[in-house]
Amino acid sequence: MGSAVAKQSPWQAPARSAVPFMHNATDENSVTWRADFGCAPFVLRWSWPGMRVPQLPPSMDETIAMTSPQLAALADAFVGCRDLDAPLNERLDAYSSAIRKLIPSYAHAVDRLVARLSGNGAGASAPQPGEVMPAFVLPDETGRLTSLDSLLRNGPIAITFHRGHWCPWCRISASALAKVHSEIRGTGGHLAAVMPELQTFAAEFKSNTASPFPVLTDVDNGYALSLNLAIWIGPDLKELLSSFGRFLPEYQGNDAWMLPIPATFVVGRDGRVSARFVDPDFRRRMSVEEMIAALQAAP
Repeated sequence: MGSAVAKQSPWQAPARSAVPFMHNATDENSVTWRADFGCAPFVLRWSWPGMRVPQLPPSMDETIAMTSPQLAALADAFVGCRDLDAPLNERLDAYSSAIRKLIPSYAHAVDRLVARLSGNGAGASAPQPGEVMPAFVLPDETGRLTSLDSLLRNGPIAITFHRGHWCPWCRISASALAKVHSEIRGTGGHLAAVMPELQTFAAEFKSNTASPFPVLTDVDNGYALSLNLAIWIGPDLKELLSSFGRFLPEYQGNDAWMLPIPATFVVGRDGRVSARFVDPDFRRRMSVEEMIAALQAAP
């Protein structure tokens, strides 16, 4: 690890904050700066003469080796893909391509996860069109309990699962849905997001994506588990996410390291699924056009 870097560094561009925190609470001389560029976090360890710096895992060494221009390129890629005038899945594909170029180890780990999940038929037994959508009562981002029955009183609903406030693909997806919310409401239907995080992070997700729809907290992935949507991310992604400063136990309040498959279910007033999108590859989502058409057709 190199010598000290000044606090005024290219990591701290005006619109991109770097927030200091202790990466290793047992090492009083270890200081980590987290640069969260709105898309994915990166950590920069720095030291001064005589400071002890603990050995880091290889995945974190790779992260730290990223240069400021690379990090700026990743931030720019996120903003560019989020704001791209293109269908949602083209935006998601463009961001996936940027990740593959800038963080190939993460892209390859995701490929392995998707292959494992696909081979095991993950999500295949989730509710099918024509089946009754299992009921739920979940708190929203304000802590108010919300039931599926109460949501259906306002018309057909699209229930979208998201991995977390930290997930750039989820942010791109939710931002796209927020921008067409008036069109969604024009169908007579509406939308609700579900994520397995504590209320604070659900509120952050809603704010960061300017989402006018409720963001519901699925504590311990309980509802996702009941739908056969919850998956264990595996050791590779656990190590990589940790090295990037993304600690799921902090966000979820448990140490299971489980996430939902980011599926979408369109449910009619009769409580039955009229359409669904379930793909073990979290980099793909139901298109906006398919969602709007499904809400229009829902009973």
